[in-house]
Amino acid sequence: MSPARERSGSLPALSTVPVASLPAGSQPPGVAAFQPLRDAAVGEWARYAAMASRTIRYDVDEVTATTVKTRITVRDHGTPLGLPAIREDPRDLDPVARQARSVEADRRRTSATIEAAGRQWRATLYEDRWTDEEIPYLRRTWVSPEVPVFGTIRMELYGNGTLEARLELVAAGTAP
Repeated sequence: MSPARERSGSLPALSTVPVASLPAGSQPPGVAAFQPLRDAAVGEWARYAAMASRTIRYDVDEVTATTVKTRITVRDHGTPLGLPAIREDPRDLDPVARQARSVEADRRRTSATIEAAGRQWRATLYEDRWTDEEIPYLRRTWVSPEVPVFGTIRMELYGNGTLEARLELVAAGTAP
């Protein structure tokens, strides 16, 4: 996998806003909700490379007026790791904001271009910073409404400056 390259986009970084102080479901001023499941369709899928030779695949299995059921399959060195899991989310879910709220993160948003899955993507980069047990964390998540399922192109999580988790889109599409 080639390393992803990013370039700054046309939107300036927004000031840091504490997400935890906002009511559930709301966004900081100037940060529009990112709702990738709003237009989800059965058969959409996205596959990601993770750390330690693991892959994760998300498949949309069922869509109702209010929810989306997604099957999650994890493989380790190509071998299934346990049984697939099923998750059900509301169609108006903003998964990046939900994660930021859960850790009371300060958030910034910028426009970016990133390479993944063999192409360039115009994306929004969310940078969430928080401290837990005196350890500073940074989660960088690049998203695009063009990516099926949860819209994630890449995610990097750093704890005390060390990469702890990473996902990168390697393929996506719609099953016939």
